[in-house]
Amino acid sequence: MVHLNMGKGFTCKQFVIEHDHCAMKVNTDSLVLGSWADAPQGGKALDIGCGSGILSLMLRQRMGPGSRVDALDINEGAVHQTRCNAAASPWPDDIAVTQTDVRLFETSCLYDVVVCNPPYFTHGQVGRHAHLAQSQARQQARQQDSLSAQQLFGSSAPLLRESGTLCCLYPTSMAERVIRDARQCGLYLQRQLVVFPTPDKPSHVTAFCFARQQKNHVTKTELVIRDAQNSYSDNYRELCRSFYLAF
Repeated sequence: MVHLNMGKGFTCKQFVIEHDHCAMKVNTDSLVLGSWADAPQGGKALDIGCGSGILSLMLRQRMGPGSRVDALDINEGAVHQTRCNAAASPWPDDIAVTQTDVRLFETSCLYDVVVCNPPYFTHGQVGRHAHLAQSQARQQARQQDSLSAQQLFGSSAPLLRESGTLCCLYPTSMAERVIRDARQCGLYLQRQLVVFPTPDKPSHVTAFCFARQQKNHVTKTELVIRDAQNSYSDNYRELCRSFYLAF
C-alpha cells in the first residue's frame, strides 16, 4: 500500500511525496482524482492548487514520455513542496511550478487536461467543528472563498484545448451546483464518479470530468473505498493500482 505518514509523507510505486510544508496533506481524495482524471499520452496538463504536487506527479506518471505538467499554487510552502517533490521524482524536467493565482495566470499554452482538487468549505463552515479548527493556511486551502467553483471553471475554460477536459472533485452535496456553474462557463459534464467511504455510509465526494462539447450520455459510476470488512475494495485497488505499493 501507499506508506502514509502525516509528518513524513508517503511512498508510491514510482515517486515519494513529502507534504510537511503544505497545508493540505495527501489523502484518499487526491489519489482517487489523480487515478481517475484523463491522462492523455504525451499530453500537457495544468494542476491548479497543486499543494504537495501529488496530482502533478500522478498525471506525469500516467501520461508518460513527452508529457508536461504546469503546477500552480498561491501558497509559498506548497510551491516549495511541489518543486522539491518534482525534483526528487523520475521526471524533474517535466513539471514546472509557479506561485500564482490561476485567475492571474498568463500563458500561451492550451492544455489537454486541467486538474484541481479544489477548496471544499465556505467561510462560514470553517471552525464550526473540531475537525475544522485548523491552521490559517489549511483553512485558506479549504475555503471556497479563495477560489469558488465558478471562478475555477471560468479561469480554466479558456486554457483548455478544444478536446481538453477539466477534472475536479467536490462534496457530493454540491454536485448540482457544480454542474450548473460549469455549464454557465461553457463546460459540460462528461463523466462522474460518486465516491462512498464504505458500503453503509453516504457519498462524501464526487469526481467530475467536464469538456466543451455536450454529451448525449454522461457516464456515471460509483466507487466504494473500503468494503464491509474495512479492507480496500477491489474497485479501489484496481483504480489506484499504479500508485499503491501493495496493490
